[in-house]
Amino acid sequence: MQTQIPASYRMTWRDWVRESPEQGLCELIGGELHVSPAPTPEHQRLVGRLHAALFSFLEVSGRGEVFQAPTGLRLTLEDVVEPDLFVVTTGGRARVTAAAVVGVPALIVEVLSPGTARRDLVWKRELYLRAGVPEYWIVDPAARQVTMLTRTRAKWKSARAVDVLFSGALAGFEFPLKALFR
Repeated sequence: MQTQIPASYRMTWRDWVRESPEQGLCELIGGELHVSPAPTPEHQRLVGRLHAALFSFLEVSGRGEVFQAPTGLRLTLEDVVEPDLFVVTTGGRARVTAAAVVGVPALIVEVLSPGTARRDLVWKRELYLRAGVPEYWIVDPAARQVTMLTRTRAKWKSARAVDVLFSGALAGFEFPLKALFR
C-alpha cells in the first residue's frame, strides 16, 4: 500500500481540476499526484482494440458509454484516476459531468506499462476494491494475458481469460483474446 502523506500536503479533486496539465496522464491516489509518461504504441493498440469492442457493444445495446484516458474518474475527493478504459452503464453508480466522470463505473480496464504497472497492480487495485468497482481487468501485454478481477464483498475474485474476454458487469459482451493480442 502507498505511504500516507500528511493532510497538509495532500491534493484534492479541486486541485486536480485546477492544476493537472492538459497533456499527459495525472492521477490523485490518496491525495498524492502521480504523473505518467506517454504510453507506447503497443499499449495504445491494445487500448484501441478494447475500446472499439466495448464501444460497439455499448452502442448496439444502448447500455452505457466507454471512456478512454485521459478522461478523469473521481472516486473520492482525494482519488481521481484516469484509467485506460472504463465503462459507465445507464442507471449505474457513475455520472458524467463537464469536468470528469464522478462515481463508480461498472468496469475498469488498465493495460500494464513498465512505468505504471506497480500503481495498476497494487495501489489502484486496492483503491478500486475500496471504491466498490465491480469489475477490473488488467491487461498484461508482455505475458499476452488478461486478468479479470470481480469484486465479491470485500475482496477480488481473480480469473484469467483463456480464449475470450467476457464481463459479468456487461452481460453478453465477448471479445476473443486472439483479436486483442494479434
